[in-house]
Amino acid sequence: QVLVQAAMALDRRALRTKLRAEKCRAVKAKPTATPGGAVGVMEFTHDELPRPVKIAQKTAAGAAALDQRESTIHTLVWPCSPLFARFLCDPKNRELFAGKTVLELGAGNGLPGIVAGMLGAKQVVITDVDDALPLIRKNVEVNEVGGSVDVAELFWGREEHMAALEAPFDLIIGTDLIANMHEETYADLVRTLRHFSGPETLILIAYEFRGDMWNDHHFFDGMDSWFHDENGSLTPLVVVP
Repeated sequence: QVLVQAAMALDRRALRTKLRAEKCRAVKAKPTATPGGAVGVMEFTHDELPRPVKIAQKTAAGAAALDQRESTIHTLVWPCSPLFARFLCDPKNRELFAGKTVLELGAGNGLPGIVAGMLGAKQVVITDVDDALPLIRKNVEVNEVGGSVDVAELFWGREEHMAALEAPFDLIIGTDLIANMHEETYADLVRTLRHFSGPETLILIAYEFRGDMWNDHHFFDGMDSWFHDENGSLTPLVVVP
């Protein structure tokens, strides 16, 4: 059976409180914009890591107007990303990915996938839409993860993209994938998860409830239908560090 464990924090205020505490421990330097552009760098640190992870991101300052939001949405460090990276760093969770194949969906800047690669994953494929890939590749190169981490274009539900990657993966991860999107987008996400899953695949999704379950329920309904079809079960795991 495919097991999905969704790391869900349903109280946004509580999550923000946790995030403030988490940033004090895990993020050494605040993201800053370079004088000539919109790229800033944050450092994610943890005792289990051999060295800090340096993550370049396109900051909000890089968008001159609201209609440019799409140009930065894929490259910001969203709240669940450092929390999930810390979850991966916990030695108790190392068995989830050590020596295994890992697929990261909607990676943005690739922090969790890079952390998994640094901590012993056999192979990590970090994916997102085409516009996000240059920054992900830069982050992979800067952090010297080596041959254990690849970067690939994956537009959810697009057959040619899914066919280009070898399925199934042992572990599929994603952070802040569920964020007030269209019903069709959620359907494509579920289709993508199903394509890359096998009988022993584990899916871990870090999710922050942002006050619009009316849209978010399309994802959970789609996953629920999939698991009923497969005579499986959807198992939520609430993890708020």
